[in-house]
Amino acid sequence: EECSAYALSRFVFFGGGSGVIISEDGWCLTHHHVAGARKSARVTLHDGRTFPARLACTDPVGDLSLFKIEAGEGVKFPFVEFGDSDALEPGRYVIACGNPFGLALPAKDGKLHPSVTLGIVSAVHRRQGGYFDCIQTDAAVNPGNSGGPLLTLDGRLVGITGRISTRFFHRANSGVGYAISSRQILNFLPEMKKGGDDGKVSHGQVAGLVLAVTGPGGEGVRVTGVRSGSPAGEAGFRRDDIVLQVNQYPVRNNELFLGVIGTYPMGTEVKIRVRRGGKELDLPVILDRYAGTDLWSWIVPPSRPRSYLGVTVEPTKAGVEIVDVRPGSPAEEAG
Repeated sequence: EECSAYALSRFVFFGGGSGVIISEDGWCLTHHHVAGARKSARVTLHDGRTFPARLACTDPVGDLSLFKIEAGEGVKFPFVEFGDSDALEPGRYVIACGNPFGLALPAKDGKLHPSVTLGIVSAVHRRQGGYFDCIQTDAAVNPGNSGGPLLTLDGRLVGITGRISTRFFHRANSGVGYAISSRQILNFLPEMKKGGDDGKVSHGQVAGLVLAVTGPGGEGVRVTGVRSGSPAGEAGFRRDDIVLQVNQYPVRNNELFLGVIGTYPMGTEVKIRVRRGGKELDLPVILDRYAGTDLWSWIVPPSRPRSYLGVTVEPTKAGVEIVDVRPGSPAEEAG
């Protein structure tokens, strides 16, 4: 009950979605797909007050936007403190706070009451497109919850809820929801507060590196290709290296590797541990700009040129919904 009250006072109604305040001076987070291309918005707090907010930076691939609420001098906001998403384990209780289906209406006291749902962490280290290393939860999450906080029972922010897995095109909770981890958010937050590169931030990848699906015996993942002259080649990777770890995070397959790497911004230096000839080596590498997962294009070029737009879509009853726009693609340049 105390956690629920804590969450409500820090919740932000953001258009048709949700958001959460993360500092007393009004920094707040929501999803990129909630904010869209808007540079400013009007947000409503739990107590009924409304404020203008300006976009500071957005992450189209990772689906995160940072806004700053513009209030008078001296105005202080209640805010959530970050928790450690790395410490989460399956079975731990979490709550999700949001405005599913736009159901919240003003109460007699003039306050708006978003919905709070209780669930458990179903899994950790899932990868769902731009949700590189996300938290899976069975707390009920539906359209309108996007951008809202996922909290531990002591009120710590461990994720921002957004995606759900559905069947038969029904956009309703199936018991499988996903949240961007607080670890990933904290990796990007300093650069986002500075405004990023022209209002955007980019994720990183180890360009020129191709990995097998899994490694020998389920330990690590084998390098199957290294492009000459690429960042991977310059960092010293070799074919048949076994990648064991990225910074402090062990990897057992290429999904985990790509998931961990994707939680860091472009330009970050990471340390990748590999096994080579019975010895373990630490290879520092500066991450290149994330350009998707088509890692084989430089090895097996298409037989003829193909058209390319740069979007990922999901089917809905009304048509197809754009869920991802590749950085630097014709789609991004077209807006």
